[in-house]
Amino acid sequence: MRSLAIRRTQDRGSIMFGNDAVSIYDRCPSPKFEQVLKFIRYRSPRAGKLFDVGCGTGSLIALLNQRGWRCAGCDPSAAMVRAARTKNPTAAISNASASNFQVESPVDLVTCTFDVVNHFPSLRVVSTFFRRARAALRPSGLLIFDTVTPADINVNWIGYIEVDRVGDTYMVRTGRRTGDGRGTLTYEIFRRVRGDNWRKSVEVHTLRALDREWMLASLRASGFVNIQVVDAMTLGRATPRTVRWLIAARVPNAAASGSATNRVRPSENGSTRRLAVQAT
Repeated sequence: MRSLAIRRTQDRGSIMFGNDAVSIYDRCPSPKFEQVLKFIRYRSPRAGKLFDVGCGTGSLIALLNQRGWRCAGCDPSAAMVRAARTKNPTAAISNASASNFQVESPVDLVTCTFDVVNHFPSLRVVSTFFRRARAALRPSGLLIFDTVTPADINVNWIGYIEVDRVGDTYMVRTGRRTGDGRGTLTYEIFRRVRGDNWRKSVEVHTLRALDREWMLASLRASGFVNIQVVDAMTLGRATPRTVRWLIAARVPNAAASGSATNRVRPSENGSTRRLAVQAT
């Protein structure tokens, strides 16, 4: 290896994933969308208007568009937005964050999946996202998002390392626990430029797991009801060992009283046996 040019970036608010990372992102083992799609179909069986926050390269938008949803989205990474627009030429995809995204008109569903919420730099940003999602939704609209749990970071991020290779490009992902429910995820990308010349770029992402009780209280304070938390892997009941939660929270319908936004109603139950409902 005769030449190694190193570029290092540190995220402050999830404005990450530069050109090197995005070029390999979709070609590495991709996130498993099946469970998210099942959950969306269960909680919102009729397709409508959707806005995906932190849409990445637009894979979820593409899948939901095929299922009849009218999709739009945003991402704070300009490189991700370019890739998402290429993949979804008819979708309106903006370069915006969870704190400043805007929708043209109220939507039926807001999504934010695959660790996006964990990348938010502070709990204040998480609360801001919940409020903006609430404002973007129609009456009876639905917010669906996921988050890795404190159990995942505290247990599984000790000595975590994973290597992916696509052609002459390698991506090494290393997880490190830095505190209770907190950690860093480092992406080291090695790309062959020519012959024995390689370029290395490094991104360090800071992640924070949400405390369950704080999350539920913040959703309630933002005006959501009918909050449901399931294990994202099984769509069954979340347990202390669950490594990822999948959460749905609904906006009250237009006829609901104003006081309903400050409490959580009983969960919508009984539509399927495979989804174990946990309401608050």
